[in-house]
This record gives sequence, structure tokens and C-alpha cells, in this order.
Amino acid sequence: MTAASLPEDSPGRWHSPIDLRHYDRSPALAGAEQRAIRELGLRNLRRQRYHDPDAPQWAGISRLTRPLQDINASFDVPRTEYGRRVMNDAAAVVLLRCADVGRAYWDWDGEEWLRFLGHHHRAFQEQVPDWTAGSVRPTLCGYAYHLERFTAFHRLGHFDRLSLACRVFGRRLVEAEIGQVRTVLTGWGYQYGQDHDKNVPSVLSQLFLLNRSPHSSDLTTAFFDRVRRADLLTDESMKVLYAVQRAVAALGFCDPPPVTSGSDVVSHDGVPPVWAQWVERWYATATMTHRARLHYRAALLKTGRWIAAPAGGRRPRRMDAADVRGLDRSRRPHEDRRLRRTHQQLPRTSGPAAPGRLEGRPHPRRAGLLPRHPGLAVAAPRFRSSPRALRAPHDQRPGRPESTRDR
Repeated sequence: MTAASLPEDSPGRWHSPIDLRHYDRSPALAGAEQRAIRELGLRNLRRQRYHDPDAPQWAGISRLTRPLQDINASFDVPRTEYGRRVMNDAAAVVLLRCADVGRAYWDWDGEEWLRFLGHHHRAFQEQVPDWTAGSVRPTLCGYAYHLERFTAFHRLGHFDRLSLACRVFGRRLVEAEIGQVRTVLTGWGYQYGQDHDKNVPSVLSQLFLLNRSPHSSDLTTAFFDRVRRADLLTDESMKVLYAVQRAVAALGFCDPPPVTSGSDVVSHDGVPPVWAQWVERWYATATMTHRARLHYRAALLKTGRWIAAPAGGRRPRRMDAADVRGLDRSRRPHEDRRLRRTHQQLPRTSGPAAPGRLEGRPHPRRAGLLPRHPGLAVAAPRFRSSPRALRAPHDQRPGRPESTRDR
């Protein structure tokens, strides 16, 4: 069953405390505003000790500072000295960025916010002052979420998504919604439902942010399909999405996730068409198990991308038949084990074998000890010989007394 989203006037639905219609959202940054930001300086912008809250420049940029102050007031964070310093530093970083680019943050689109936040924490630290603390970036993500409806969190690398969701929606509400999903998963025996697990809280937090609602009842089937289709989660989070949707479906809010074999999720992007055609023909005609064919199909498509990719600016790589045979031989661990087992089974000699020393013994390949050619593997059955079968009969061993041999 697919549950419909809660109506806008429902008392249980979350409403953003920031109404953008109440602010002056002019995209251009006036010259007076840019000069006021420069004249205030870091001490005033960061609101450090002995800053001047009555400086006349504050009135000139009130349309920029008031939305940031309202967002800071809406965050569910401990009101400690460190928390206030982080939020003041985040507002100062945004104002300095406006002065540098010459445009107000109302004119920033999702891509510009993404460049500002960075694809990872190191990229962010390279473009902000050294005095920014580690918690400034999540605060800036909250600014982007309220001011521009930014949701490309899957492109920001690793950061605490649970902390951001609690900051935006409220810790008590987010933890209650995550708790009911964890209860379902724990009842099924999933390790994801354990208290020490961080995957389910991180995935659910990002789903709440994407859906702009902290309620599991708003996670519909259409929403889950959109997340998969648009690839809005990281690779690690996509592995947990299946279990999360199963739990939400058990709560009666959406349909169970579709069961796929995995053949539809492998992309041909970057693979030469001829190579992809060969791979698909092999996949359709190979006699291996279904899971093994899926594994080797993904590996072959990755090899095709590697061949087509330029190597250090040069033309695409080229492989000949010898390279392919080398790769094929390197991926036969079962034959390597059989070769080692054959070496252990052959008789050990202290010197070179004399003519006729192994006379009468079956050839290792004929005995089925050495691997056959892959193309002839199905021509005849293989027989597994034991070391006992390679020994001479008991009554023909050298050194036995004549009477014992006759008996």
C-alpha cells in the first residue's frame, strides 16, 4: 500500500520556521553593503568580545544579517559558548563570501552553494579562513537548506547528516522517527537496527532532508523511486536504502522495495559499444551461475571503461590477445590451487629424474591432475587422483622380502 503525504494543514506535518517571503531577497549586492561588510571587520562580523553591536554599518546590511540570525535561532543546538561562536562564524563566512563575489546569497543557486560547501571537508577548508571551526560547515549546510532549498547532500562527501537533521527538524522528533524504524529492523534480526549502527540514522536523516519532512509517514513509494532514479544517496547509503524501505513498508507508509537481480543497475556509461555488445553476448550465453555471471559482467564492463579512458592525456589504452590471456590466467585461483596440489602429489626426488624412473606412472594431465585447456574442459570428465593411487601396488614395492612378496 502507498500512503499519501500528510496535507499541509495537518498538525503532525513539519513546517519550516523560516518564511522567505518576509525578507528582502534582492539578488544584487549594493556598493554600500559591500563597503559596510569590509568596514565592520572580523571582530564585528564574528561578534567577538568587545565587538561594536551599535556600529552604523550593521543597519546597512540588515537584510543580509536578519535571515541568518533567524535561521540560527531556529536550530536545535545547545546554546553554549562554543555553539554561539560556531553560528556567528558561519554568518561571518557567508557575509565575507557575498563581499568577495559581489552578489547577495539570495542570488546563489545550488551549484554555487555546492562550490562554497566543497565536495569534501578539505575542499571547504581551502577556501575559508583558518579561524573557521569544524562545525561551521554543517551550519552552512543548514543555511543552504533554508535559503535555497539545497538538497545535494550526496555530493558533499562525508559529514554528520544526523546532526544536520537534528539541527533543522529537532533532535527529539528525528530520534523518535529513527527509533521506530530501528525497532522493525531489530525485530527482523538486522544489525542495522543495533544502537551502535550509524548507517540507518545517516540514511534516514538524509531522506528526511530530501523530503523536507522528518516524518516516516511522508516517505512514500514515489519518493523512494525518485531517490533511486536520481541517485540522490552515496554508494554506501544505497546499500542501506533497501532495508530502510522494507521497514517503512512494514509500518504501512509505502510499498516494499522492488527485488531486482542486479542486471539493471550496471551501467554501460563510458564503455565502448563493441565491448559492451561482447560482454552482453557473453552474459547471455555463459553457462556459469547467475550470481557469478553478474559478478564477471560488472568486472568486464569496468575493464572496458579502463581501456577507453585516456591514460595521462595520451590516447586510449590498447590491449592485445596476450594481455587478455594474462588477465584470464591471473583470475583462475582454482586452477592455481590444483597446480599446487599436483606438485605436492608428484614424487619428490633428490636429483634429476633418471630415464624410466616414472615409467609406468600415468601422465599428470592424463590422470586429471593438471588443469585442462578451458576450451576442452567439457570434452571429458576430470578424475581426481589421490597420492595413494599413484603409488606402486603393495606387493611390488622394492625392499620387501621374497616370502612376503609371494604371500
